[in-house]
Amino acid sequence: MIFMTGTLVAAGAQVGTRLSVIGKSPMTSAKSYWYENMGGCFPTELKNARFDGVFIEGRAPRPVYLCVHDDESGWHQNTGLLQVRALAALGLDNLAPTLQ
Repeated sequence: MIFMTGTLVAAGAQVGTRLSVIGKSPMTSAKSYWYENMGGCFPTELKNARFDGVFIEGRAPRPVYLCVHDDESGWHQNTGLLQVRALAALGLDNLAPTLQ
């Protein structure tokens, strides 16, 4: 999967907040690619973290998520407790899910 920001993202242009996501499924034919386009705050936050794009290759043995913060990134095991801790570390406690 490839996540790429546009050239005007984080440049102050109102129409420049788009991100393209491109990928290929191993379950389809060799010529079958998919493409999506999205907006919102994620493209700007990715660009502000000094990333123009993210390339993800391969397969994880268990569910994981990619955390991009400032100019650092890293893979983390995807568990509810780790998600709560990560959001708390970023000062986003109000977005954390409630654990039972």
